Amino acid sequence: MAARIQRREPTEAEIQKAILQYLATRKNMVFWRQNSGSFVAPVLRAIAAVLDKFGLGRKKIAIMSAVKKTAGHYKCASESGIPDITVIYRGVYVGLEVKTKKGRLTKDQKVMHERMKKNGTMVRIVRSVDDVKSVLNEVDVFLSQHNK
Repeated sequence: MAARIQRREPTEAEIQKAILQYLATRKNMVFWRQNSGSFVAPVLRAIAAVLDKFGLGRKKIAIMSAVKKTAGHYKCASESGIPDITVIYRGVYVGLEVKTKKGRLTKDQKVMHERMKKNGTMVRIVRSVDDVKSVLNEVDVFLSQHNK
């Protein structure tokens, strides 16, 4: 009896990497990966590792909470909910929100995407390179209809 090979779905990071690699092959656009939201300083991760190393794992939560409270969180340059990838294609801003097959928008993403759409920008959820190709084709169709 042959063993069944289960294929796992790609992670969001893997999908994003494939999309960025595809966009890099295109010559007629500008794009970048957008970091957004808040994050804890990398030093805190190092502290957690040290606590584990010295067997203080049980006390780690209390210690890390105290460190976070003292150090605070750092805010990235952009607001929460900004799409993962920004593309300027043929003069059109396109925000690409990368999600897995089952991935859904967060509350912050829903709010930000709605704000962006109300201000005339194009924001799309993409789950593959083919989705990105479709979005770029959508821009081409839009421009051909409005440049007549």
